[in-house]
Amino acid sequence: EDLVSGLPIAAFMLFMGISLPLGAVWSERVGRKKAFLIGAVTSGAGLFLSGMAPDVIWLCVFRSFAALGYGVVFMTCQGYIVDTTTLENRAEGMAIFISAFYGGTLCGSAIGGMLAERLGYTPLFAIGAGFSVASATVLRRSWVMGRCGSTPSRARAMAVASAVPIQIGR
Repeated sequence: EDLVSGLPIAAFMLFMGISLPLGAVWSERVGRKKAFLIGAVTSGAGLFLSGMAPDVIWLCVFRSFAALGYGVVFMTCQGYIVDTTTLENRAEGMAIFISAFYGGTLCGSAIGGMLAERLGYTPLFAIGAGFSVASATVLRRSWVMGRCGSTPSRARAMAVASAVPIQIGR
C-alpha cells in the first residue's frame, strides 16, 4: 500500500525531471508565450484529469501529464526572465521567480492538503486546473517581450501569476 501511494509522486517527479531540459529547448524554438500557454493548459488538463482518475495507474498517467506542463512552464518562465532582464538585474529577476515558485509549491501543497481534507480530491484537482487556465489567460493578455528597466517588474508579475495557481493541485 505504501508503494502504491508513492507511485503518483514518483511519476510526477520523473516526468517533471524529463520535461525541464526538453521544455527549455522547446520554449526557445516555439517562443516563450506559446510555450507558457501550452504548458499551463497541459498542467491544467493533467490536474483536472487527475481528479477523474479511476485508479492509481490512470492517476500516475495524469500526474505525469501535469508534470510535463509544469516543467515547460518552469523553464519558460526562467527563459522569459533571461530575455527581459539585463545583466544588472537578472539575479533579482531569477530570485523573485524562484522564491515565488517555491513559495507557491510549499504554500500550495499545504493549502491543497487542507482543502483535500474538506472538499475531497476531485474538486481540489478541478480548482487547481481552473487556476492554471486562469494563469494562462492573465498572462496571455499581458505578455510583453523586451528588456525590463532597473526593476524586473514583469518578472515579478510572471512569477506571482504562474507560481501559486499551478501548485494548488500538487
